[in-house]
Amino acid sequence: MRTIRNHVARLVTVMAVLLGGMAVAAAQAQAAPQPLFGNLAICGNSPIPSGYVVTNEQSSNSCGGYLEYQLTQVTTQTSLSVCGNSPLPNGWVITDAHSYNTCGGYLQYFLAKVTTQTSLMVCGNSPLPSGWVITDEHPYNTCGGKLQYFLAKVTTQTSLMVCGNSPIPDGWVVVNEQPYNTCGGYQQYSLAKVTTQTSLMVCGNSPIPAGWVVVSQRPYNTCGGYQQYSIQKVA
Repeated sequence: MRTIRNHVARLVTVMAVLLGGMAVAAAQAQAAPQPLFGNLAICGNSPIPSGYVVTNEQSSNSCGGYLEYQLTQVTTQTSLSVCGNSPLPNGWVITDAHSYNTCGGYLQYFLAKVTTQTSLMVCGNSPLPSGWVITDEHPYNTCGGKLQYFLAKVTTQTSLMVCGNSPIPDGWVVVNEQPYNTCGGYQQYSLAKVTTQTSLMVCGNSPIPAGWVVVSQRPYNTCGGYQQYSIQKVA
């Protein structure tokens, strides 16, 4: 009888351990954070998960006075419509902006993904992709009061005409400046790519390439009020 009682006691102990382990595993599984995919509805005071954009905003009884945001995950799309307070994904540009009833008072932005294009038309408040320059600026009815920018991708060119508020690519210098009607009040810059030259004449507001020095300067009519610099490459 004692042997039977010992076996029963061991069996009860084993079952208790097994049940306890299952309960712990279930609790851990329940507590583990789950990945987010697809569309989401969150309260307006919530952080927005990485990789999501705000596509709609509406009143909600369950957000404590905040609007409810409808989110969409950015995956394989090449165009998106988002609210003006949405995060903008890297590598996307704003092509239009319109009034929209369900963006909480913000404009609705039309976005395009930068892929194989070599020219783009974007709104003036759009992020500018790396390696692109602004070549023209015009008034545009659907950019929310901003100008529309014409962009060109820098590829194999050795000279460029850009607006004065354009990024200047690495390895390029400003060699001339002149007034231009379609640069939104900025001067137009003539840029040259630094390749095999050992000396250059540049405007005083030009970047000076690494390894180059200014050896002289003089007044110059077409440098937008800046001096013209003579620069040389250090051997």
